[in-house]
Amino acid sequence: MVKKRQTVQITSVFPTHRSKVFKLLQEFETLNQIAYPYITFKPIDNNEKLLWKEGETFVFKAKLLGIIPFGIHTIKVI
Repeated sequence: MVKKRQTVQITSVFPTHRSKVFKLLQEFETLNQIAYPYITFKPIDNNEKLLWKEGETFVFKAKLLGIIPFGIHTIKVI
């Protein structure tokens, strides 16, 4: 059985300068705000002030709806 991959491309327009959007996308808090309330992430090392950096790997505890344990999730920044 061959699994087919599906790609979703979403385009958004923000009423601000692109440098501000890029800065916000580098912050962990932005992920939490976007994913909430469906899933919440807590860094394993409790560093909630982390910034996404190319080549870095980050590990989180995830919870569905903020209460149901959803395992350990790893995000590799490419």
